[in-house]
Amino acid sequence: MILRLLSQAFEFLAWVAIARRFPVAEVGVLASGSLVARYLGLVGDWGAHHVGAGLVAGDRCAEQWRLVKTRAAVSSIASLLFGIGTAVLGLFHLVPFLAVVAARGANLDWISHGRGRYFSATTPALVGSMVMVVGAMAAPSVPALAVVFGGSACLWLTLSLAVNRRQAQTLARAGVDRSVPGAGAGWVMVLTMADQLMATADVLIVGWIVSTSAAGVYSTIYRFPNAILMVVGLASAASVPVVVRLSNAGRSVYSVRTLAGIGGATGLVVAMAAVPLTVLTPGILGDAYRVGQPALVLLFLAACIISFTAPFRVVLLSDRPGRRLGSVFVGAAGANLLLNGLLVPLAGLSGAAIATVLTQIGLAVVLVTMVVRPGWRPRPSRSTDVARAVLVPGGPDRAGPGTATAGRRTGRWRWPQL
Repeated sequence: MILRLLSQAFEFLAWVAIARRFPVAEVGVLASGSLVARYLGLVGDWGAHHVGAGLVAGDRCAEQWRLVKTRAAVSSIASLLFGIGTAVLGLFHLVPFLAVVAARGANLDWISHGRGRYFSATTPALVGSMVMVVGAMAAPSVPALAVVFGGSACLWLTLSLAVNRRQAQTLARAGVDRSVPGAGAGWVMVLTMADQLMATADVLIVGWIVSTSAAGVYSTIYRFPNAILMVVGLASAASVPVVVRLSNAGRSVYSVRTLAGIGGATGLVVAMAAVPLTVLTPGILGDAYRVGQPALVLLFLAACIISFTAPFRVVLLSDRPGRRLGSVFVGAAGANLLLNGLLVPLAGLSGAAIATVLTQIGLAVVLVTMVVRPGWRPRPSRSTDVARAVLVPGGPDRAGPGTATAGRRTGRWRWPQL
């Protein structure tokens, strides 16, 4: 966890250095290219960040290798599309970001993560982010910065493949068993993409409707709450294989009350960090970013809501995520795009932030309801039944077929006890 935090801190420092060294308009172009590369990289990852770690934790080798092969194919296609797109648009200086797409879609960090080898799972990305900081402080131009980003991604990918080489060879010998059903990784990829779209598409919309400079301001101030949310996300991702192992062992995980308590405490910590970061923003980034302070307050509010729902997301992602959970996030992303289209022309940066807050409130209501009322989602198959472990006293063995109505034995809701 500490190494992952350091990795994100170095990447954050790189963007701070870029914001202070280059004009806002150039930062906006670079940020837009980075976001597109990130989107395509998430497609190439194909949900392995969450599902793959769970497969490794459950020793499901056939599904692991099937996921490796799928990611290799999808990552290659996504990288090709990025290269073609930048060439068609004449943005040849952004071509090095193609390596970012490939690294996000082809790394094997999730294998180390699922096996509990956390140092091996985090070191490749950490080394890449350290190189990114040095390059951001030394690069003389935006094309040079793009080369730095691409080079750091290549280093990350090379180290990740080397560290996990032996495990990958073991999976290769196991081969792909086409009789084994997929693990729902495609829907987790859709879910992750939708989540990232809610977090970053407003930058592209601000750049299109307002100006490139406004997009540069918005994307840069957004990195403050995103840096904190990255820590929350890393903790959540690290919890997924742990929850899978506990559930497979027939052990109860958390009560709903405990999930709410953890989420509330996390949200409070985010709120406490929001005040000094908002006040110090002009001093850290420069006076040109003072205009983004009102939007930053709203973005931190959205970050508090996301932090509250983090424990509930862990439970749902560990519970054989599928089409219904993915559809929820797709719907939320669509609502966010609609709200941005309506509010950005009216209120600029603050309008984009308001759209984010409203979307996260609605999404939080649905996610909490899906955990409290498991009938909202399909019954899990074959292995993990975290919902029963969470909601039913005595663990999954006592849940029985009436999981959707568990806890309502007296006609009213009763908080489950561990």
